[in-house]
Amino acid sequence: MGELKHLYRRTYNRLFGMRPMIKYIYDHCTFEPLVGAEIGIDIGVNAKNILKHLSIEQLCLVDPFERYPTHKKKALRRLDKAGGNYLFFHATSVDVAKRLPGAFLDFVYIDAGHKYDDVKADIKAWYPKVKHGGVFGGHDFKARHMGLCRAVFEFALKNNLVVYGKEWDWWVIKK
Repeated sequence: MGELKHLYRRTYNRLFGMRPMIKYIYDHCTFEPLVGAEIGIDIGVNAKNILKHLSIEQLCLVDPFERYPTHKKKALRRLDKAGGNYLFFHATSVDVAKRLPGAFLDFVYIDAGHKYDDVKADIKAWYPKVKHGGVFGGHDFKARHMGLCRAVFEFALKNNLVVYGKEWDWWVIKK
């Protein structure tokens, strides 16, 4: 099953280059260059595509690599080849968010822990970092990750936000 998932991810990114939320930013965000963050970068495929397709002033990449420590080397090698202006934080997302200033990001893409408490903590830590009109969302929004879906819907209801989605991505526009 893991091999099939990996093949899907590689094929999707190779064919389309951008995950749906990133494509939305590409199509709709007029403020450039962008300052953004990706929380949970795995082996850096999405981060590379962000750097390749969006006009990026600064991309903050956050991942403690606790579950897959060997992925850090792969991600950094991929990102070095992609070029672009990025800052890498080898730490937990909540710890990094505490060290950053208020609303200065144009977008945040979350693809880290998928359990309810993890997603809720990431949302609480990172949503205040997004500018008004910015895009906030993430990946793996599907029935297999009910805790993630629950945290997203609770957050959207509490803040009176519309949740947009395509494929496995979700996003909201900050009011």
